[in-house]
Amino acid sequence: MIIGIDLGNAEVKTSEGDKFESKIKIGITKMNKNDIQVTYKNRSYTLGVDDGALNIGKNRHKKINYKLCLLTAIANSVKESKINCKVVVGVPVEQFNNKDLVESIKNEILTYKKEVININEVEKIITIQDVEVFCESRSEEHTSELQSQDA
Repeated sequence: MIIGIDLGNAEVKTSEGDKFESKIKIGITKMNKNDIQVTYKNRSYTLGVDDGALNIGKNRHKKINYKLCLLTAIANSVKESKINCKVVVGVPVEQFNNKDLVESIKNEILTYKKEVININEVEKIITIQDVEVFCESRSEEHTSELQSQDA
């Protein structure tokens, strides 16, 4: 399975139609029905919470917030509990033109390999098989191309 993910400053969107605010708070809050409760490596987080922290900056792909948003997007996009997928992420054009940064993003995501995450008390085991980084304006188009080749 190939999943396209836009890890934006304001929200996360996937090619499978999942969408949530990219704000994260440590601990579980039950303030809004759209808040996503996440447990990862024995720590609890709430994603999509109004007063959560944003993940911004050039090297945000190296932070736990980026990883949590990416894994949550994958987990929410697939019903199965064991997920093997390839990931396509989009980056702004100015970042895409920085080939070292693109390679760093790809290599960072590839280090995730097999991850266990609980989303709203449902365990998901995610194995990321491959990663492609594309310019945001082309990532959705490229995801569709890859999905048709993968079928």
